[in-house]
Amino acid sequence: MARKAFIYLKTGMIQNLAHQTLSQMLEKTSNVKPLTITNYLKQQNSIYFAFKMQSLDFFLDSNWINKFPRDAVEEEEADIFWEGCESIFYLLVSHLDEENVNKFHNQNSIDFNLATLWERIKQHYAATLVENCSNIITKIFNLRMDEQSVLATLNEFQYIFVANNMYQSPKMSGNMPTLEEIFSQIELAMARQGESVIKEETLALRVQGKKARCFGGKHNPMEPHQELECFHLSPEEKEVFFNRLKKRKEEEKSSEPHAYAIYSASIVDKSTILYSGASFSLFKNAEKFISLRKMNIRLQLANRKTIMAEALGTPVVLSDSGFPIYLKNPLAVPSITSLLIEYSPFLKKNCCLKAEGNVAKLYSEIEELFFNGKIVDNIIKTKVLSPVAESETVNADPLILHQALGNPSERYASALYPLVNLLGIKCEACLKSKSHRLPFRGTFPVLSYPFKVVHMDLCGPITPKS
Repeated sequence: MARKAFIYLKTGMIQNLAHQTLSQMLEKTSNVKPLTITNYLKQQNSIYFAFKMQSLDFFLDSNWINKFPRDAVEEEEADIFWEGCESIFYLLVSHLDEENVNKFHNQNSIDFNLATLWERIKQHYAATLVENCSNIITKIFNLRMDEQSVLATLNEFQYIFVANNMYQSPKMSGNMPTLEEIFSQIELAMARQGESVIKEETLALRVQGKKARCFGGKHNPMEPHQELECFHLSPEEKEVFFNRLKKRKEEEKSSEPHAYAIYSASIVDKSTILYSGASFSLFKNAEKFISLRKMNIRLQLANRKTIMAEALGTPVVLSDSGFPIYLKNPLAVPSITSLLIEYSPFLKKNCCLKAEGNVAKLYSEIEELFFNGKIVDNIIKTKVLSPVAESETVNADPLILHQALGNPSERYASALYPLVNLLGIKCEACLKSKSHRLPFRGTFPVLSYPFKVVHMDLCGPITPKS
């Protein structure tokens, strides 16, 4: 293999390079700009090309000397061979800073240090890359959100990662950090340094339930109330705000239609346990799930007994503030006596659990009350009200369900009641209203008298209040 390498050596090129002394190369290094990732991208091709052209790329392996002993080649070929090695050494030295050059200046045996020298070069550029990324991270944290600065920073950020991704050869990349490592460092840095700022600014402009929110002592201009009425700026307005909110919710409850779901005391669990050590939330009744997937899962309890979960899905419970809470992947377990809700996911979403005496309350990050319970034997027990569609009852009448929903189309009715066959229902009200939806003929008859009644072709009968 060594002899084949010498066949492809360009003797004239090697001799010209070999005539350059080490002192001349050191003079040239003084003109080399400080190493940056940009310099390396421009020079890496020429460095690796020089190795390839002279078939000396195996010098990147620290054990090359054991594979190609010096006495294995003829004397004339050996001279050309070692001149090429010296040229490669000079080429590498020209790309090092003065500190690293001095480490190899007084070495008598160049051949044993090429691999080490190459490693030092890769380490140097790896450190430079991390430093550049660190500078970019600092820029992101100090970034003002105007369009020009954002685009400039993102373009520079993109260039750094694209440049790092260009190192295709493992021998060329060496100790370069991977994209995954750099992104991981960025994520950790942003979590540590930017969490408070990001949280404060994003929550101040957060939109939930199609209503803008004020938060953290800041007034959101998107909020329907005036700045002078914002209790986040004026604490004396807080009581007025909550009284107004309570009154509005009472009015909404008094006029709330019962078409979509029935809420009754019979579907309230006697005790619901909030527990942080639970692996899953457990529901006894499958009626509370809006989506359900049948499966058999064996669960082991703390007393080493086992119970069977029959399904997994997405249930809905109502918070004490009246808005629905969608829980992720709870299990339906008919054999349990109390509903079990794991509240660790709530804490991960910046929710707050406050305890006063034997009362425990779980608040959202915008101070809305999720659960209000009591602490009994170090266990938080509460009551939750779940919306249960009438389709889940045993004696559900498809026609009654259809009319209770306000005579919707089959598509929407099936979406609300997936377990009941609502197709082909003969509803007299629907037939009367929808029979008027005939194709438009293009002209209307000329009328000589005023209308007494105007039919708006609503989907189902209504009873106006006035």
